[in-house]
Amino acid sequence: MPSPSRAPPTEPEDHENDTRRASQERRRQGSASSQRPNVLSPKEPGRVSKKSNTKRSPSPPLILETICPAASKTTIHLDLDPQDPLRKAATVWIDSFRPSIGVGTIGQLQSLHFIQRMPPITKHTLGELEASCILNNPKLRHDINFDRELHFRPNLDGPRGQAKMAEAEKYWIAVQAEFELFMYVATDPEGAIHRETPGFYEVLKKYQHRIPEMLIAAKAIILSMNEKSEIPGVREALDVDLIMQQLHRATFDLAGLSQFLERLLKAHCAPMRDTWVEKVCGRLYNGAITNDCGVVVGGFRDLFGLLEAMKLDIANHQIRHLRPVLLDSTVSFEHNYFKNRVGNSIKLAPIMEWYKASKQYTIPATDSQVMSPRDVKFQQFLNYFLTCLVEPRSLEELKRGKKPDPSLPETFKLDHERAIELRHNIHAIIYSSICTQALSMIMQMTRPTLVNRQNATKYITKTLPILLGRAPTNEKWIGAAGNIAVEIIRAATHDITEDGSAIIADSGKFIANFNPTTMTATIEVHLQRAFDQKSTQFLKGLRTHLPQVIEKTTELVSQHKDKTATELADTFVPRNSAALALEARKQKKIDAMLLAPTEAALTPVDEVARRAAHISILHWRVWADMVYLKNDASEDVIMTEEEEL
Repeated sequence: MPSPSRAPPTEPEDHENDTRRASQERRRQGSASSQRPNVLSPKEPGRVSKKSNTKRSPSPPLILETICPAASKTTIHLDLDPQDPLRKAATVWIDSFRPSIGVGTIGQLQSLHFIQRMPPITKHTLGELEASCILNNPKLRHDINFDRELHFRPNLDGPRGQAKMAEAEKYWIAVQAEFELFMYVATDPEGAIHRETPGFYEVLKKYQHRIPEMLIAAKAIILSMNEKSEIPGVREALDVDLIMQQLHRATFDLAGLSQFLERLLKAHCAPMRDTWVEKVCGRLYNGAITNDCGVVVGGFRDLFGLLEAMKLDIANHQIRHLRPVLLDSTVSFEHNYFKNRVGNSIKLAPIMEWYKASKQYTIPATDSQVMSPRDVKFQQFLNYFLTCLVEPRSLEELKRGKKPDPSLPETFKLDHERAIELRHNIHAIIYSSICTQALSMIMQMTRPTLVNRQNATKYITKTLPILLGRAPTNEKWIGAAGNIAVEIIRAATHDITEDGSAIIADSGKFIANFNPTTMTATIEVHLQRAFDQKSTQFLKGLRTHLPQVIEKTTELVSQHKDKTATELADTFVPRNSAALALEARKQKKIDAMLLAPTEAALTPVDEVARRAAHISILHWRVWADMVYLKNDASEDVIMTEEEEL
């Protein structure tokens, strides 16, 4: 964006020269002073000035920013609205103190209208941490069924998180510029001249937008921590209008405010946060005593981070205590939440089209005879759901190269991420079997004994998650084919410990024509081709392992379908091993709740079946009567009436 052109000064040239000569004289007088006045901490800490009756005009758009934090003095960039009647006067004043703070020409300055004016953390951005929002958050209430340790945390991951951090950095640089300007006006000899100039404070108010908004946001967050009753002293200590008047007159007692905040925050935070409170308030106090705007702004930045952490502590504490209530009311809450949305924002036709397709899965006659009609429909739904995760269309269509449609109906919206993870986990079972088959082929040439093959297979099984992480995508498997090939050759040509956890030494037992380097390249090409979901190896693995997953999931569903949501969570959601040991020590016994599975205790098929069963049971309870069976029954009645006619 081109910079605005520099406006000519409004003062006559001779008057401007007189002003500059007076400024130079005041600077010489000021340099003889032994100490700058302490703007951010008056001589009497804790003393609050009386509030003026002067009405404060609303703050115009802020146009002030620092862009050189590494420089010895903050560089301030200003962009005055060309239509602003005070632009010319402000330009004269800015020109007079530009050399002392390192500002370039007005024509070189960038526009700052796009820098956010509110702090990155406000009561609004923390709104989802309120108890009322937690109780009415459908995703959180659904997710808590699948995560024992569900909690809020700052979300700074990915591109959006990086963008947030970049905007926050710009914001705090701009706040420091505002403090620097106030410091200049209050302490610099030339600043004294400007204070005596008519209309100066009207111009200065154009550069005080972020500081009052920052203080208002901090006060709102503090007050929200105890909404049931007023927190004594907060409104008086954080009277923003009064603080801005004190900043204009260099009487703001930031040191006293920091001491008040330390006492207040320690009274409302968890004991583990006390050290952080002392660090933040100490930084504010030191910045006030030394008149260091950089330290002051760093203290306010840390203060907002601390306030966010305190709000997170409160919200996570509420989640832990509300968990039993949220679990027990899962189905009823989702019924009430979605019943008025079905047919409106949630389109019914594609949902029923998907559900009708599940009827193509027939149930063996021996099973259907002992199952109720509802259970038969649930079993058909379960088979189709698992098949859609990995085989959205028929094997023949996949083999012919037709593009599959992996989407599930909108009724799975709250389980979308879990469904995608299940799909990757089922694929991982197939890919792992392809890897062990490749290992077995190499072992027949190098280490034909059964014990060696078993140990090597254990080694590869433990190595794959390290190479690929949790729920890797198909692209990640193909990209890691080279590394997997290296590990396969290593396992095939080395002695492995019995548990498959480590390589002992090179056995040196090769057949005469075996070349590890050549064979590694061959295995890599083989894996890349086999990992293609249209390949013969993949489709063969799909036909082998998908029925295993369906069978195990069906078994778990039949065992646990009548349990409450709380009992399902206790049965299916794995416990953290450390938390399990701590709870066992507290109770001095292992009861039924402590027997919930752990991730390490399950085979890959069992682990996928456990999560699929949990998702399916809850999903069927919410949507079966509300959508699937209700609309299916009405269509069956219509078809029956047509047949009778």
